Amino acid sequence: MARRVHAQAGLRRDITSLVPPESGERILITRAGVPTPMIAASDPGHLAAVIAPGIVAERHQFSVLEVSQHFHPTHCLHLQTAGVTRVHWRGGGRSGSETMRASSLMLHGQGTGDSTAFAGKSSRVVVSFDPAVMKKMMGDESERRFLEIPSRWHFQDPQLERLVRNLEVEVGSGLPSGRIYGELLGLSLFEYLVQHYGGDRPLQAASKGGLPKRMLDRVVEYIAANLSQPLSVAEVATVAGMSSYHFARLFKASTGVSPHQYVLAQRIERAKRLLAAGQSNVIDVALDCGFNDQSYFSRVFRRAAGVPPLRYSREVK
Repeated sequence: MARRVHAQAGLRRDITSLVPPESGERILITRAGVPTPMIAASDPGHLAAVIAPGIVAERHQFSVLEVSQHFHPTHCLHLQTAGVTRVHWRGGGRSGSETMRASSLMLHGQGTGDSTAFAGKSSRVVVSFDPAVMKKMMGDESERRFLEIPSRWHFQDPQLERLVRNLEVEVGSGLPSGRIYGELLGLSLFEYLVQHYGGDRPLQAASKGGLPKRMLDRVVEYIAANLSQPLSVAEVATVAGMSSYHFARLFKASTGVSPHQYVLAQRIERAKRLLAAGQSNVIDVALDCGFNDQSYFSRVFRRAAGVPPLRYSREVK
């Protein structure tokens, strides 16, 4: 019983750390050189999560909002998910007004400054990227490509919208798929931004040959030894000695699946072995296999095995 209570408490702590209610990890702007949150955490509908090193996502809801003159220390992408709002802006020696609706996007590059006033109900997701951290994660040598992302006050991009909405769903549900999936979503989103809205040199393509066998074996062994831990792409990429971006692509070239898909499959196989060995407490099995959400574990297990965990346990005995 003590272990079960401890396991449940650990499950709650992990989720809380991913989506902290009052975390210092916020999307920041600067006024007079002083960092401050973009929007107060007390605003209705606020939600914040650190997706990966250098990537923070927030969800905001407001009707009227004024943000006085400020600067962006990171790249910030806004997606309006609901409502209609009028935005009056001033920045870069220009000014204008835009009508934002669901699917409307707004992009501010690092170092840009502006002031904005919103009038009308708005629900939006904002994703922030720290260029210095992203440059390290992407492993690209072009400094200019990561620093020069110009601002856009109103545009639409269905692919970009899809990526942001997928991220919103994952954040809103407490990142049940774990850190590795959140990181891959964040990397995919930033890769798309760089490719379509960044500098003039394409990102270097990963080798089609995949990881060398010895390196792949080392990565697979590391994953197997750490399945119960909250694995991240950056952590496993370090084992391979390369950037997260290139590791993810080389790993898929070698295995045919993404790092997230591979880790998920290995966790399900471990769960099957534990259940077959007589471990019937679903919370314990979920924790032992690296899942931080019991209901998510049950859904994934049923999709893979065709039956829920408890039924599988009974049928294999």
